[in-house]
Amino acid sequence: MKLLGKFIVIFFLILSIISCDVTSANAFTLTESKIYSVDEYDCVVQPFGSKLVAVKVNGKWGFMDSKGNMAIKAIFEEAHNFTEGLAPVLNNGKWGYINTNGDFLVSAQYDEVAPSFHDGYVQVAKKGKWGIIDKNGKVVIPLKYQEVNSVGEGLTAVKIGKQYGFVNSKNKLVIPAKFEQAYMFQNGLAPVKNKGKWGYINKSGKLVIPYTYIDAESFVDHFARVVIQKGTTYYYGVINTKGKKILETKYYQVLALNEGIAPYVYTNEQNHISMGYISLKTRKTLFKLKNLIEEFSEGYAFGGIYSGRLIDAVYDKRGAVTLLKNKYYKVSPFNNGYSIATVNFEETSFRIIHKK
Repeated sequence: MKLLGKFIVIFFLILSIISCDVTSANAFTLTESKIYSVDEYDCVVQPFGSKLVAVKVNGKWGFMDSKGNMAIKAIFEEAHNFTEGLAPVLNNGKWGYINTNGDFLVSAQYDEVAPSFHDGYVQVAKKGKWGIIDKNGKVVIPLKYQEVNSVGEGLTAVKIGKQYGFVNSKNKLVIPAKFEQAYMFQNGLAPVKNKGKWGYINKSGKLVIPYTYIDAESFVDHFARVVIQKGTTYYYGVINTKGKKILETKYYQVLALNEGIAPYVYTNEQNHISMGYISLKTRKTLFKLKNLIEEFSEGYAFGGIYSGRLIDAVYDKRGAVTLLKNKYYKVSPFNNGYSIATVNFEETSFRIIHKK
């Protein structure tokens, strides 16, 4: 699900030094590989699921391991990264799912597929009709819907006509199709849209958080980002499952809520920009930055100190800094201890960063 600007990485032309001290976070070590060059790599699904990354080489897609070796030969027309042990690949014009040995566990038979599994299920389509399969390829929700969302807590949002409702694992419509849009259940609630505004329902279909927001997302660990609009400006905030505002809807941006931490950007009436990280548990600022912010993953976040718009450092949750040996245009969050860090603007050359 996508919030307004969800995938926008916030860069600013402020070249000053970060406000916290530059200290060494010696609890871990980082290694930066040699440079690998490819035609393209998958940016849709987080790299290094199953410690592999989908790359395009000489016009075909395959999978590179964390040492830069091609673990699965580049023979596919398209591919996405692994989630839950499987990866979607396009073979002879049809999509299927392979395991880490490159063997098809779900045969290439679908016209379209979702790029990643969630809780053992994924959306697939034939002839414009969508349904749900499990990791063995068994059809759980028949391919009969205009649109289906990810399975969440046993329920799936489906589009019937112009409206969305929810079916259970037996394909029984348990919440009527009466919403303009709907996302998956998490923490017992699902975001739904009505008359242009988003609120949240429970599994009985009862509205428990009013239609207030111009955009919203499913909960993660009992927190969710929400957006309001004032004039032509959008403001981000964070709520809990009771609808209480943990962060007021006043921020220029709030990035992904990982590990109970909200990366934020705030602009006051004088257009002064401040940014940093807030603990959602305590609602206190952990530390502030002046150059750029990234989401936390596996205990760390990338950032920039001396390079302005380039990434040259890693922070822990205390704000302690470990400098990278090289500078990067873009980095992926850590996954299984690894990250891809691009060394050119076109994102065709990268190093692999390993966190130990």
